[in-house]
Parts: sequence; C-alpha cells; structure tokens
Amino acid sequence: MFDDKLLSESGAMPKGKRPYRPQGKLARCLQSVDVLMGKYGHLDAKRQKRCGKKTTAERRKVMRAFVKKVHALGYKIEHVKNIGNRHIQAVVSDWESEGKAPATIQTDLSHIRTLMSWVDKKGMVLPPQAYVKNPERVKRTYSAKALKGPEHNGVDVLPRFQIVQKKEPVLLVQLLLIYAFGLRQRETMAMKPRGADKTDYLDVAWGTKGGRDRTVKIRTQFQRDVLELAKTYAPTLKSSTTPKTYTIDRWQNRWQTVVSRAAGLNIANGCNPHGLRHDYAAKIYELMTGHKPPISGEVSKEEFNKEADQAGRQQVAEEMGHSRPQISNSYIGGLDCDYSDAPIKEKSDTDKAGVSDEKPTEGREAGSEEEEQPGPCSEERTLDKTRGDTDPDG
Repeated sequence: MFDDKLLSESGAMPKGKRPYRPQGKLARCLQSVDVLMGKYGHLDAKRQKRCGKKTTAERRKVMRAFVKKVHALGYKIEHVKNIGNRHIQAVVSDWESEGKAPATIQTDLSHIRTLMSWVDKKGMVLPPQAYVKNPERVKRTYSAKALKGPEHNGVDVLPRFQIVQKKEPVLLVQLLLIYAFGLRQRETMAMKPRGADKTDYLDVAWGTKGGRDRTVKIRTQFQRDVLELAKTYAPTLKSSTTPKTYTIDRWQNRWQTVVSRAAGLNIANGCNPHGLRHDYAAKIYELMTGHKPPISGEVSKEEFNKEADQAGRQQVAEEMGHSRPQISNSYIGGLDCDYSDAPIKEKSDTDKAGVSDEKPTEGREAGSEEEEQPGPCSEERTLDKTRGDTDPDG
C-alpha cells in the first residue's frame, strides 16, 4: 500500500513532510475550475469546435494558478463565479510587479476571460491596459521589426542539418518539410506524405492548428524532391513521417533532444526550426510582389505597390495556416517601417517568377514554375532518398 511511510522510507520525500494538498476554500475553488474544465475545457472560447490538447493543458495550468494567486493575495473565494474585477486587478498588479512579459499577461488574461464566460460573466474581463499602471507596457504587437529567418540573418544551417541527419535522418526530413512548405513542427510529424501529395499541391490536413486544413502549391523541383524523400519514411497512405514506435508527444521530446540540443537549432543560435517558416513566408511574399518585404530595408517607395502588398500578405497568411491576414505581419512585418532610399535592383522575369538564375534541370525550361528557388537548404537536395549521401536525382 502506497502511504506516507513508504514515501518517507524510500527517500522520495524527507521525513515529516507530506505532499501539499489544498484545503478548505482553496480546494473547493480549484475543484470548481476542474469541473468547468471537464465540461468546457475541450472546446474553443466560442464553444463551437474542439481545441488542441496543448491549449487545454495550458488553460488548466493558468486557471488553477490564477485561483491560487487570488487566495495568496488574501481573497478567500470558494468558487470561480465569485471572481470579480477587483480580484483580476490585484492579480495583474502582482504580475506587473513581478515583471511578467506583456505577451504572457495577454495570454493568461485570455484564459481567464474564457473561464469567466463559462460562469455567465462574458465581457467582465477588460483589456490588459485597464489593469496596469503603464498601458504601453502590455501593448502587444504582432508586427515583426526585422526578418527572423536564418537565411535572412546570414545563419548557415547546413552544418546543423548534417548533425541532425547523422543522429536521426527522419528529423532532417521533417525540418526540410518546414523549409520547403512552411509547415509547423507538429504538421510535419503528423503529415501522411503519400496522402498529402495531390500532384500540384500539398494537402495539409494533419496536425493543423485549430483544425484549419489548407493547401500549399508545389512550385519547385526542390519541394517535389523533399516530398518524395518524405515518402521513403512513410511506405503507405496511412503512414506519417513519425516512426511507429513513437507517439507524437514522445517524438516531440526526441525533436528537443536532437534538433535543439545536439544540433543547436534553437533561438539562442538564431536558427530555430520556426525561423524556417519565416524564411518561407518571406519567399512567398517576394514571389507575389516581385520584391522582398518592406522591413528588409531593400524596397524603395517607387517599387512598393499597395495592391500587390495586400495580395502577398493574404497569400502568406493562407499558406502559413492562419485565418487572419493581419497575422502575416508577424512574419514579414507591417507597413510602419522605413523604405530604402536606394532603388531596388531590377528583377528579371525569372526572378519575379520566384526562380533562380541557375541552369535548369535537364528537360525543364528556364522560368518553369518547378524550378528551384535558391536558399540555405538548396544544397540539401544532395540528401539520399534511401537515407544515404548520394544525389536523389541520380
């Protein structure tokens, strides 16, 4: 029988100490959170569709921590329906004094706003600016101030990709899927390459954020090569690129071990996997407009065209899997940036089509939509489709 004596004598817990369990009003208030989570926690804020496991887990964590903070500040409420704006004001003031990041305050309040809607207090939670001394401090911006991808920051990812290939070749394939198609990390893990390949486009219907399926056009031979390479790790229509011996959650741990730690593909080194999505977004924008995003500092006012810019941002949002066009600002920046005084370099027809000036593959005309775009991953086409080091075109 597992009791306190067993825990103490096994060394798992120092003698005389018991696991902390909330008591009294705090316990009852936390229980009310758990009951509401069981009823609504699996649904989105509007209760119209299911939300992801990550969102559900984060909700529970934030809501319970909020209730504990309310009690720690001296408000002994017994149920979340007793939460009012004075409690939220006290908690946010405490967060502010702790130096909590503006984005975190925004996100946590969003979860509390959802919690209040579950007890018929929709609209009670005000914007973060209403609770802090300095509203500018919690002003959240979705516009990037600079291009964040490794390619645009001069970071060579090839040596790090080679480390990944030596340790776990299929992880390199998933990284290439991010670079070639702008997929999210989880989408590359859940995707079934043979089912997703629709010849002219990729059907992204597995592991998507918020259940928003989308399609990504296959424009280049590099994209085709990466997709064919992915198929070698997924032999059937129902096979994903994640090994059968792993669940998606366990495979994410493997990602962390190999990609982030061993290969150093992380934020600290300026080349985390999500940055590859930023590179892809910038390429799509350039393909649609004929020039780089304005925040690159390489676009003159004469070159900029508002209609083309709007079309480019719309395409970026769609291909990145977002429902709001404005979210493209987080990848390619907004319009509140300086334009270069120097005129942009004149582009050839092939440049505007988003292809390189290199000699095209035999049997394919220059200017073809399948021509490969230049980039840090273009050398990765030498990766072997059979998990070796020979040219896949051979």
